[in-house]
Amino acid sequence: MTYGQLKSQLAMQFPNDIDSYCEAKSQFILKILNQYGFDIRELDEIESSNLVNK
Repeated sequence: MTYGQLKSQLAMQFPNDIDSYCEAKSQFILKILNQYGFDIRELDEIESSNLVNK
């Protein structure tokens, strides 16, 4: 799944819930960053700054 496809799917899944939309999108991005070698501290920092409900 591409990032664009994910965003379209999430927009349909969470039409009135921006927090859930952002959280699901952030998880996708974190998985990619992990694959490119970001360490757990970097990922935790990115996650905490991007997730509203954390």
